[in-house]
Amino acid sequence: MKRWWKRPRKLVLGNTVYLWSLLDRPQYRELRVFREGEKQPVFRLWLTYPECWAIDLFRPGAAACIIGWHEGSERGGPGKPVILQEEPALLQRLLDLSFSPEEQAERARFLERTRSLGAVSRKDLSGAPCCSRPVGGGPAARQNGLANRKQKSNKTRRQEKRRTNSMDKAQKKALTDAWKNRRPEMGVISLRCRETGEAFLGTAKDTNAAFNSVRAKLSGGIHPNKRLMELWRQYGEEGFEFSVAAVLDYEDPQEDHTEELETLREICLAEDPQAVKLWK
Repeated sequence: MKRWWKRPRKLVLGNTVYLWSLLDRPQYRELRVFREGEKQPVFRLWLTYPECWAIDLFRPGAAACIIGWHEGSERGGPGKPVILQEEPALLQRLLDLSFSPEEQAERARFLERTRSLGAVSRKDLSGAPCCSRPVGGGPAARQNGLANRKQKSNKTRRQEKRRTNSMDKAQKKALTDAWKNRRPEMGVISLRCRETGEAFLGTAKDTNAAFNSVRAKLSGGIHPNKRLMELWRQYGEEGFEFSVAAVLDYEDPQEDHTEELETLREICLAEDPQAVKLWK
């Protein structure tokens, strides 16, 4: 049993246009990446469902991170998919994108939980080949073979369901409450080019998460600010200074502080003549 998620999505990295789509199978979720105009995928990545609990493949930033890793390392291909558990460098990149520095406890719990489920081999995920046929031939043998494969598939799904539901309900509630009640640093983030002195200011309800997001978009070549993208391609990450220009003092993390952040950014823009908005 397999299920595609809607139509392929488009992603532009540098001068190359990619299309990426997701495929759900009983044992894992597969990311397929195509170059525009090509029918064969250039890259395939397999993730188990417990790993998908923290790594959101529907985010363009995650897809850009994975494609950038593939282009840089030239690992994987259409014939031999990459299993995330076998690529610790890629896993760390995705976790840096998914967890902020204040969320290291949740990150450690996630890694501990995935390790407790044990390593997953390529054979475990792929199972029996789709073209395999029962020995002996004939309608009866084929019918028995189909029944056996269906029984194994149902058993595998039950085992996977038990694994994914193994987390204690109290632990789930504790994680949810901790997420709701956390107090991330809010304020105005600044990216200043060391060579030109130009500064780009953006509002952030979580400054660490905002820096991770901006880095991922710039590294993937998909940031909407064309001037910033041009400077990044010319000088690289080492040519920029990342800092928090101003911190917002707030009481209730559940309230919407968008207007206060916009006002704080306007103050910072008025104080620095070389500063412009990071984006709208």
